[in-house]
Order: sequence, then structure tokens, then C-alpha cells
Amino acid sequence: ARCKGDDPEAQFFGGGTPTHADFNVFHHLDNCSVVEPDLLHGTRWPGLGTWFYQMHEIPALAEYLRSRPKLDGVGEDPGLTDRNGVRITQRTPG
Repeated sequence: ARCKGDDPEAQFFGGGTPTHADFNVFHHLDNCSVVEPDLLHGTRWPGLGTWFYQMHEIPALAEYLRSRPKLDGVGEDPGLTDRNGVRITQRTPG
């Protein structure tokens, strides 16, 4: 899960600090985890799982993840539910 390059101890794809690449990949894997919650658990991709959980620990990202609407209804009626319980979907856009 790391771009070894010149720094074999790099925590992120581009080195010691997260870049757009890290946030882009995180976004897609986080969405995938809605459908497949155990995607990054276990030993299939241990480095990727470690990286994913390190991304969760970035304070600004952690705050965003706590406050953002939750994706739900995937495969039926996809939508977002905010922290007040208000849900909007493609069928009921608001």
C-alpha cells in the first residue's frame, strides 16, 4: 500500500505525508467498505488495511467522517442520511 520509492518507511503513497492520491484512494475504499465491510480486514492486503486505518487517524479527516452524511440503501435505493436522520435518495431528492 505504500509507494516505496526513496523512503521504504513511507506511511502514505507519496511519502511521509498524505497527498491527493491518498485521499482519492481512501474515498473509493471507504465507499467500497459500505458494500463489503470486511474488505480490508484479514491478511489479504495487510499493508492497505494499515494505511486505511492510518488515514482514519488524520484529525481533519476523522472529524469529517464523524459529521458527514452516511451512505445507505446501496443496491436498493441509494441515499444519504444526515446526523439529524434526514434521508435523501435518487427517488426522493428532497
